[in-house]
Amino acid sequence: MLEEIKKTIDKVEYLLANHPESRDDSMVLCQLYWKKWDSVKTVNDIHRATPAEAITRSKRKIQSGGLYISKKAMAARQRKEKEVRMGINLI
Repeated sequence: MLEEIKKTIDKVEYLLANHPESRDDSMVLCQLYWKKWDSVKTVNDIHRATPAEAITRSKRKIQSGGLYISKKAMAARQRKEKEVRMGINLI
């Protein structure tokens, strides 16, 4: 199954779905990606790995669609929603 995943965005989505800690921390996401798909074992191997920018860009695209939102973003959204509701109640 993992061998069938070809595109970077699909690989990132798999990691976001199966490793919730990667939703809040892009460094964790990159480490997981490089370890799982690029076979990075040492710092010297990173030069041939998928660029971190490509991985984080895919993460932003997925999360902007409302999927696998980070806990921080979800808390901010709920806080803002609560403020709006309180404002509406005052009208």
